[in-house]
Amino acid sequence: MSLRLKFLLIFLISTSIPVILFSFLMYTFFANLAEKQSETETKLFLNQVNKNLTSHLDEIRRISLLPDFDSSIQEGLNHPKIMITENTKPTDNLYATMNAVTQFRMLPFCSGATIFHKNGTLLLSQYFSPINSHLKRPLNQEQWFQTFIHDQTKTSMYITESRWADLHENPDSYFNNWAFSYMQKLYSYPGHVFNGILVLDFKQDLFEQVVHQSEKQGLYPHFFVYHPQQSEFLYESNPKFMTKDIEEMVKTGSNVTQTVDKTINGSDYFVTYKNLEGSPWVLISTTSKAEMLQEAQVVYKTIAGVLLFCILFSILLSVLFSRRLTQPILELQKLMGRVESGNLQVRYQQNRNDEIGYLGNSFNHMLNELDKTLYKSYMLELLRSQIHPHFLYNTLGTIASIAKIRKVSEIYTLSIALSKLLRYSINKHEDKWVSFEKELEHLRYYVDAQKIRFGDKVTVNWEIDEGIIEQKTIKLVLQPLVENAFMHGLEPKGGGTIDIIGNVDQEQLIWEIRDDGVGMTEVQLQLLRDSLHQTVTRTSEQIKSGIGFFNVHQRVLLTFGPPYGLEVQSEVGKGTTVRLILPIVSRGEEHVPITHCG
Repeated sequence: MSLRLKFLLIFLISTSIPVILFSFLMYTFFANLAEKQSETETKLFLNQVNKNLTSHLDEIRRISLLPDFDSSIQEGLNHPKIMITENTKPTDNLYATMNAVTQFRMLPFCSGATIFHKNGTLLLSQYFSPINSHLKRPLNQEQWFQTFIHDQTKTSMYITESRWADLHENPDSYFNNWAFSYMQKLYSYPGHVFNGILVLDFKQDLFEQVVHQSEKQGLYPHFFVYHPQQSEFLYESNPKFMTKDIEEMVKTGSNVTQTVDKTINGSDYFVTYKNLEGSPWVLISTTSKAEMLQEAQVVYKTIAGVLLFCILFSILLSVLFSRRLTQPILELQKLMGRVESGNLQVRYQQNRNDEIGYLGNSFNHMLNELDKTLYKSYMLELLRSQIHPHFLYNTLGTIASIAKIRKVSEIYTLSIALSKLLRYSINKHEDKWVSFEKELEHLRYYVDAQKIRFGDKVTVNWEIDEGIIEQKTIKLVLQPLVENAFMHGLEPKGGGTIDIIGNVDQEQLIWEIRDDGVGMTEVQLQLLRDSLHQTVTRTSEQIKSGIGFFNVHQRVLLTFGPPYGLEVQSEVGKGTTVRLILPIVSRGEEHVPITHCG
């Protein structure tokens, strides 16, 4: 399977699965949200119905207390006979009392107002009809009425259809659109004596108006008002909808809004109910889950469409992405093949800021470092070879001078020293790393040779830390510096002193070659310092200022990198101090790679 196909499959899987999972979670979320929202709105609806209906009932209770303060009604209660005559025609007092009763018709949706004596006799009705024409039998024959008038703790009650309509001669006409009646005890003054009953009849329009004021956009098609004590419904939006198990469930009622799941006529519904404050009634509302989830179904279809679009778009994007991703990788693969064939001049040319661009830059950096490594190896060999003829030239000059001046046996000693020096310098089969013990042995041969030349005019002091003897270094790092002190410091002066000092300072090896020779001017010192860092073009003044310095410094820098190398301080007439800084090369680490110094 190709890399491009792998990328294509991985991208399709990684994009499709999250999109499908997200779509499923979104549908579930919106379905749950719709249920919670419906439940919340139903509870808000019932709470609003409770608030509106409670307001109406409070108004009814307040208005029903007015007869206690109406003089015409009070007089009628104290003297019932003045309210009617034997021929059942209204008297003047009757007209006054009727006007007082008629004010109850001002209550919204009030269909009738009637006053009875406490013995159950009909005293007055808002309708001008013969006495007792509305009732089949006296009210005091009803057990519930007797219980009410003798209960001193109860001053009012609500009457439903089964108790009230059965007393009327023509209930079908009288109770058309009737919902309930409110019965209030009336008292005469002075003495607060119970003398009568006020009955107010109300239409179902009251509940319909309250529902209309409370509902939003017809979301609650099924609403009921239930009287659990009398097991009767005062209001039903759908009489065939309510079932017996729901009636049993809401009989206990609840002071807080409750919502339960119920299956009604084969469909799932949310049934929400609560007690109506200040009354024995229970408010019930049912909401169809199917209607409730209609919005969620629309969302689901929308999500399905978006899902299909996302999958198709992912396929297209996967093809383009895999092509864009693999094409530069294939190009990089071709470049690597050309490098394997020996072409080190190729480079990755695309300018990218992503991981592929990083690989390309790393590839270019690898080739650059390879070029630098080859160049450093070449420079190390070149610089190492430069020291041989230079040193040989100076040594042979010394031998020639001694032979010319003295013509004595010291030539033998000098020859021995020269042979040792040449053997150490020219031996290419020896390992790159040497101990300072060998480096100092080589240096002592050189100093012995120079003492033969200068005699007592030169003094060499050795201050070597014992801990530095076994440390490793590259060959020929000390002798060129001491040679420079002899040739350019002491020889023009005719003699002097050289101090060779070696110390271990934490993680570094510090060597100092001091002489009290002629020293250098500021210009000469600056030329020497500049020459140490120029690897290509050097002026004749810089070459003259010290090929040995340049050689040692460049080899140390190419081998160990900054901050290692030479530091030079000098002053005219006082001498020169050369400071060589080297790292500590521990045993087993002699394979330290050549480090780029730039």
